[in-house]
Amino acid sequence: MSVKQDTSITAIPAAADGAVPDASARIGFAGRFRRQRGAVAALAILSLITVAAVLAPFWTLHDPAGGSLSDALSGPSGGHWLGTDDLGRDVFTRMVYGARLSLAAAVIAVGVALAIGLPFGLLAGYAGGRGDSVIMRVNDALMSFPPLILAISIVGFLGPSLTNAMIAIGVIYAPRFMRVVRGAAMAVREETYVEAARMMGVPAHRVIRRHLLPNILSPLLVEISLSLGFAIIAEASLSFIGLGVQPPSASLGSMLGEAFRYMRDAPVFAIGPGLAIMIIVLSLNVLGDGLRDSLGRRAMR
Repeated sequence: MSVKQDTSITAIPAAADGAVPDASARIGFAGRFRRQRGAVAALAILSLITVAAVLAPFWTLHDPAGGSLSDALSGPSGGHWLGTDDLGRDVFTRMVYGARLSLAAAVIAVGVALAIGLPFGLLAGYAGGRGDSVIMRVNDALMSFPPLILAISIVGFLGPSLTNAMIAIGVIYAPRFMRVVRGAAMAVREETYVEAARMMGVPAHRVIRRHLLPNILSPLLVEISLSLGFAIIAEASLSFIGLGVQPPSASLGSMLGEAFRYMRDAPVFAIGPGLAIMIIVLSLNVLGDGLRDSLGRRAMR
């Protein structure tokens, strides 16, 4: 008796776009992010700098505001790793405390920009129509001004201080958040589940909170990471020309401004703050690239 061979082939489920799913498609955000070695290293560097800055009072050896004029503009030594400034204060200690102020200023400035740009961007992207046109024309007008000139104008009007500098930086970066949020919201608004919710009579604020906002977090997180680096540079620029942090406090930018006056006598004074700004901004940019590659729609398929 002959045995009939089973020649049927088990069907392999295909992905929504026709591709055969593999193991990488089931990897979550953490797994995709771990593959970004540069972003992981950048996150480790930023974490180390943040922890060192926050815990500065517990491990630094010198008073950031205290110094001796007899030690002014001395070079690196065992007691002063990066030398001293024009008032004999330890440069390394002031740099650690300055990094804390610079990071805090960047976080608050981005928070101000997010508080302004997120609601208007969501409103413009979801509602559309005349409201979208009015909001985006105002947004385009703000983006037409050079950012640093606009920040200097705002700080000049409000007065030089760290708080006013953070407000100015937040205002100049709010249009960027508004444009990113609007574009992402317009894409999500056309999804089937959003259309179904609107047809069922779900209130607009609930649709925005439950459907739009969770689905625009990916580009929003990337923009936050990149904007933190830009905010640090902007704060350093304002503090460099005396419109940001005021003495005796110091940020990395104000330390560069002080070091600029003594470049011939003590050029090493500017190396520490300059390298710190470069490392922080570079790490934030690399982290933003890693987040973009790990959170993008193409990576999650």
